[in-house]
Parts: sequence; C-alpha cells; structure tokens
Amino acid sequence: MKLVLDSNYLQNDETRSFLSESDSNFVVLTEYAAIEAYKGNDYRTIYKSMSLISRFPNQVIIPKNTINICGMNLLENELPDILINKEETKLFPEFSARLIESTKDSSLYKESLEEHQEAANLQMSRIRSDAPKLIEGFKGVEKTYTPNDIKELRKGNISESFFDKLVENSLTTTALLMRDHPSVDEAPELNLLPNNFLFRNAVCFQVLLMKWVSKGSPNQFKIEKTVNDIIDMNFVVFALYFDGIMSNDKKLIEVYEDAKLLLDIFKASFQET
Repeated sequence: MKLVLDSNYLQNDETRSFLSESDSNFVVLTEYAAIEAYKGNDYRTIYKSMSLISRFPNQVIIPKNTINICGMNLLENELPDILINKEETKLFPEFSARLIESTKDSSLYKESLEEHQEAANLQMSRIRSDAPKLIEGFKGVEKTYTPNDIKELRKGNISESFFDKLVENSLTTTALLMRDHPSVDEAPELNLLPNNFLFRNAVCFQVLLMKWVSKGSPNQFKIEKTVNDIIDMNFVVFALYFDGIMSNDKKLIEVYEDAKLLLDIFKASFQET
C-alpha cells in the first residue's frame, strides 16, 4: 500500500505502525511535505521532521515535482509509477543516513540543508504570489453552489443540471490553474483530462468550495488561508493517484473521499464522450 503522508503525520505513531507492519507499506513524501519540514528560519527543524521516516528509508517514495507533473499527459495504465522520481527515491536512504549523522554534528551538511530551506521558503513565496488570482476565480465559482450540493454529492444524487455545473466549474477552475503555468502548453484531450494533475486539483477545489457554502462560512478568501488550502489540495491530489492519505486533518480526508467519488463519475462520463 502506498499512502501520501501529510506533513502533520511525519512524526505520528500511526505512521510508525504503518511502516513497521509490512515492508510492502510505503509512504509518499510529496514536495509540500518537505517544504513544510524545511520552511522557516531554523534549518535544524528538518532533523525532527524527518527523524521517523528516516528509520524506514526504503519505504519512502519521492514523487516528481508538481510543476513538472502539471505539464504531463498521463495515461491510466502508467499511473502512479510515472509520477515517481525513481532517482530521488533511490537516494532517500543515503539522505536519511546523512541526516542521522548530522544530528551528531549540526555543522555537517549545514550548507546543503540551508539551500533546501531557502528553496522551500522561495516556493512558499511563489504560492502566496499566485493566491490572489486564484481567489478571484474561486469567488465566481463558489457562487454557483448551494448549501445542499455537497449533501447531494455524498448521497450520489447527482442530477443532470448538477453534473453540468460540476463539469463547467471544474473546467473553469482547470483553465484558471493552467493559465500562465510554465509547464502547460495546451490542454489535454478530453479522455485524458481526468488523469491530469491540474484537473484533479480543480475537482478537489470544487469539493472544498461546496463545503464552505454548505457550512455558510464567511471570509474564506484570505491570502494565508488560500495558501494553506493550495498546499492541502496538493496532498489530496497526490492521494488520488496513490492509495489514500495519512492525515489528522478531518477536512482534508473528507475532501479526498468526496473528490475520489466525483473523479470516478467524471472518468466514466468522459470515456463515453
């Protein structure tokens, strides 16, 4: 089993139990989990964040960077293997050994760790700079949902009009995410769209927007909250490619479950088109 590891589960006992249970159990360490571990002003936080999974270095999968995956036309029979960075995954045991060695002497690999930290902080800055344009797009899409929509989705009661709305909003959000994206040259064919990373991201945001409306939560569109949501949805999208997610965030798990249901419906519908 391959489960995506939320950053809040990097030091969780359930993660330890999962990895100890079987050599066939793997955790998927996405770039945003690494960013969460590296970000900040003290490079030494990476020691604590990675200490648990460093004890199981051969059971850690490193996927390719999101920015590269977003430009890929993904075929169903290639997933999820095509998303795995085989070289980085192979090198993780060596990284773990160095990290453990560094705990004995903090000066070892200090420069390398600080470079990773700087890159993590830069990526967080990029996310913040993208947040305002996403907010404007999400505001328009959110208005199309009703408090009852997410209840109907979970019941499987998807009317033709509701389905049409979901498709339109997912495509609108996908176009918003693809706009000015450095890795995207053109939109994929319709039959490949359900496998596309940005489309799956858009589907996750539909569920999130419906959740907001159903709870009547005001003022959702703030920069820092949107930054956190972008990171959360990245975890969920990767989980949709693998076998699920390990997280203590109830909202994130609910979005994963609802998005998986919605994605299955889209896959069936798009293949018929």
